[in-house]
Amino acid sequence: MLTFDRNLEMHVSRVVEAFIGAGPIENSTLTLDGMGVNSALQYKVLRRIGYENLLKLKSINIVSGSTYAFICFMAHHTGNLIPSARELENWDTTHIRLSKIVPLWTGLKIGTNFITKTEKHSMPTENLSEVLKFLVTAEEYQAEFSRRYPNATLWFYDSVGKKIVNSKDDRLSTIKSFEAIQAATSVPGIFKKFHFNEMKLSDPVYSPQRSNLYRILKSVGTPHLISNPLRENQSNQTWYLRPHSHKNGKRLLTRDFIRYLMGFRNHEINAAIKYGLFRSNEVGGI
Repeated sequence: MLTFDRNLEMHVSRVVEAFIGAGPIENSTLTLDGMGVNSALQYKVLRRIGYENLLKLKSINIVSGSTYAFICFMAHHTGNLIPSARELENWDTTHIRLSKIVPLWTGLKIGTNFITKTEKHSMPTENLSEVLKFLVTAEEYQAEFSRRYPNATLWFYDSVGKKIVNSKDDRLSTIKSFEAIQAATSVPGIFKKFHFNEMKLSDPVYSPQRSNLYRILKSVGTPHLISNPLRENQSNQTWYLRPHSHKNGKRLLTRDFIRYLMGFRNHEINAAIKYGLFRSNEVGGI
């Protein structure tokens, strides 16, 4: 049973309204932190900010799986999202199929990677771009990300240079959306690294430079809204927003990854899409 969390929706609305009202939108920054498998949690935040405001923001930082949410949200508003709401009603199972997850078996194989500390059974990053290919048009899929979204920055970890890099770097300025998905969401131990211009890129949230990544993201100035899975508080003109109702964000991320890799259903993903991406801000007064 997919349910609409009215209290959470109202809370997200209040925080976003405070963020937008804090100053000219052109001086404000949004950070979409990684949400693990359920990046659709970001849709309610993006919807509240609104497509037009997203284009006006000074900068948007996008980390990990939230890359999917940002690209698909923008594609939805430009006519480049392919599936309808009905076709995404069982996205949890479609996602597993497109990722080439073999129920139970994939999870067991990936588990041995973490036990042996190798990447022997890691999945190819092409599985990640196949998911995007199902969701968006060829125009969106093949677009150079920085040219299409000039105020948005994607973040990666380069294991060759052993440092955090982003899509504004010269060597990454031409990266396309389908390549960016492979680089930004390749969790070490689950997916292989993505090779691009002599770099080996992976999800920065699960990198040795994780702490440095968050130091960089915090230093961008205010007003700043950080939509993330773990933290909820406000200080000066920085808002940390947790767009889910679970008390323990780390446990939620772990549970979602296990369900995904074992091929188990996760109805919360379907609910996040139904009540995030396809719901009007005006429905039911919310």
